[in-house]
Amino acid sequence: MTAFTIGPAGMPCPSVVEKVLGLSLEEVMRHLPRLAPDPASVHQESGEVWLLGLVRVTLTPQRPRCMGALAIPRTRVRLELTTLSEQERVDFMARFDRLFFRAGG
Repeated sequence: MTAFTIGPAGMPCPSVVEKVLGLSLEEVMRHLPRLAPDPASVHQESGEVWLLGLVRVTLTPQRPRCMGALAIPRTRVRLELTTLSEQERVDFMARFDRLFFRAGG
């Protein structure tokens, strides 16, 4: 597997990561089970807080980004990776980024 880091090369993968995705809350929720090591380990803790095994995920819908007549849904995702080792965090973030990658152009 290729080495993966967040931020400048050589910096450790943080234990809390926040991202804003250009997806609706429903789209993000539909993909969450694919991030878990075992789909049976996905549990809704409360409201928009989910547990994926040892990872706590908080989803917050944001106002759509409007560009003329085009409106792109947005969801803020907070990933709490505090219970994972450094390598597990790197592996999880690599899976997350591959799953939610959207090519455009």
